[in-house]
Amino acid sequence: YGYIFDFDGVLVNTMELHYAAYSQACKEAGFHVEKKRFFSQAGMTGREQIKYFADRAGVKVDVEAVYRRKSELAKDWTEKATDVACNVELLKILRKNGVKVAIATGSSRPSILPIMEKFGIQVDAP
Repeated sequence: YGYIFDFDGVLVNTMELHYAAYSQACKEAGFHVEKKRFFSQAGMTGREQIKYFADRAGVKVDVEAVYRRKSELAKDWTEKATDVACNVELLKILRKNGVKVAIATGSSRPSILPIMEKFGIQVDAP
């Protein structure tokens, strides 16, 4: 048996950071991201969210350019991110007891690795 943990909002409190970066990047591209709707669309990848909000606003955008800008805005996350301590502790206890764990996330691997390192989060599936 094994356990799969979501990353954003389950192991670490990064959803507000995601919202701030997406909101700013999309604003610069000419459309608004509604906070409530952003959180309801949290299972989408970043590129899917950008397209979704641009389509809702009736705005044509270069999704890749907006995503790159969002990534630039989010590069300081490691210092700002906080953990969901009870869930990180559970993950560590499971691993200590030989249970396999993995992370499922819509975030890019390069964006989560520094945060995983900060909180000592290790997984069995790369």
